[in-house]
Amino acid sequence: MDKGKAAVAATRNTVRDHVLNAVGRAGERPFLIDARDDRSLSYETVHRLASGIASSLRRRGLDKSDRIAILLENGIEFAVMYLACLYGGAVAVPVNPRLPQVDIDWILGRSGSRCLVYSPATASLIPDAVLEQSGQVRICLVPPEETVDDADANSLEELAGADAPAPALGDMNDG
Repeated sequence: MDKGKAAVAATRNTVRDHVLNAVGRAGERPFLIDARDDRSLSYETVHRLASGIASSLRRRGLDKSDRIAILLENGIEFAVMYLACLYGGAVAVPVNPRLPQVDIDWILGRSGSRCLVYSPATASLIPDAVLEQSGQVRICLVPPEETVDDADANSLEELAGADAPAPALGDMNDG
C-alpha cells in the first residue's frame, strides 16, 4: 500500500467509527429516545442492533451499495435501520410515510431498492406494483410487544439476532 492510501485508511472516519467512539465514552447512557412510547436505547444497544441488522441484511443477500427503502415513521426503528444501512455500506432510501401517496409510489417505484423496510402502520402505503416485484427482500419492523400476522415481521432484536454480540471494529467487512 502506498503512503497516500495508508494515510487515508488510517484517518478514515465512518459513521460506525463515530458511534463506536461514542460507545466507548457513553456506553449505557441513552442514545435514542422515543417520547411517544417512553422508550430509549443506549449507545451500546444501538451499536449492537445496527451491527446485527447489517449482518442480517448481508445474510439475506444484500450487498454494499444496494438500496434499502425505509418506509417507517420517525422513531427508534427508523434510526436504527438507517444506521444499519450505513454500517453495512448500503444506500438508505428514506421514504416519509406522510408524503402524498403519489410521491410514495414514485419513490418506491423508481428507487431501485432491493429491500423494503416497513411497519404495520405503513404497510398499506406500499403500492401493488412494488408488492409484485420479485426478488425484493421485505422486512416488517414491529415495535416491541406488538404482534402482527405478517411473514416478514421482526422486531429490531429479532432482526439483529437478539443474542449476537456487537462485533469489534475490525470484524465488519469494511472493504
